[in-house]
Amino acid sequence: MNARSLALTAAMTGIIAALGIMPPIPAPMIPVPITLQAAGPILAGMLLGPRRGTASVLLLLVLAAIGLPVLTGGRGGLGVFAGPTVGYLVGYVIAAYVTGLIVQFARARVAARARARSEKQVKRGEAFRELLWYILAGAVGVLIMYVTGTVGMVLILRMEWVAAFVANGIFVPFDAVKAVLAAMIARGVHRVMPDLFENAKQSSAKAPALAAPAPMATSARSRLAHGSGLAQESKLAQESKLAHENKQAQESGQKHGSGQKHENGQAQ
Repeated sequence: MNARSLALTAAMTGIIAALGIMPPIPAPMIPVPITLQAAGPILAGMLLGPRRGTASVLLLLVLAAIGLPVLTGGRGGLGVFAGPTVGYLVGYVIAAYVTGLIVQFARARVAARARARSEKQVKRGEAFRELLWYILAGAVGVLIMYVTGTVGMVLILRMEWVAAFVANGIFVPFDAVKAVLAAMIARGVHRVMPDLFENAKQSSAKAPALAAPAPMATSARSRLAHGSGLAQESKLAQESKLAHENKQAQESGQKHGSGQKHENGQAQ
C-alpha cells in the first residue's frame, strides 16, 4: 500500500471504532446485542474496495486483540475472540471483502456502459441501478455475518443450527436499515470523490498516460515537417538566387561583348 491507502485504511478503522461508541441494544434469546458497529465493515468495503476495506477491519480486530476498547461497549482484549460474538467478528472481515467485490463489479459495469455510449455522466436510470447494486452488496454482507455468527453461536453456546440461525431474525429490521444507509452514504461519497475506491484513480490515470505519446508524436512530426519545409524553402531560395545571379552575369557578359564589337566596328 502507498501512503494514501494507509491513511484511508487507518481513517476507516477509526470510523468503525467510532460506530462502536453507540451503546449496544440487548437482544432477546441470544447474548449478542444489536450494534451500529456492524454497519462499519459493510461501509468500509463499499467505500474503499475489497482490499483496503478488509485491511481496515483487520486493523480494528488487531487493535481489539491487543486490548484497545475499539469494539462496541468498549470491549477489547483476547477474551472477545472466545465469546459468542466471535463469529460475527470473523464475518466483519469476510463481509468487507465480499461487499467491496460486489461494488467493484457494479462500478466497472456502469463505467463500461458509459464508455460504450460515449457519455461523461451516467444516466439517472443507470445511477439508480448502481445504487441497487450497493444495496445488494450490503444485504450480502449482512447475510455473511448471519452465517458466521450462527457458526460462532453453535460452537460457543452449543446451540442448535436452526435455532441459532433463526435467532438472527431479530437483527433483520435493523440490519436492513443499516445496509440501505451504508449504500446511500457510499454511493453519495463516490459521486463526490470517485477516486476514493481502490484502483479507481490508477485506472483513470492510465488512459492519459497511454494517450500522452500521441500528442507528443504529433508535435514531433509537426516540428519535423515544419523544419523540412523551411529547409526546402531555403534551398529553393538559394537556387533562385543563384539562377538570378547567373542570368545577370550572362546579360552583363552579352552587353559587354556587344559593346566591344561596336567599338571595334567604329575603329575600322
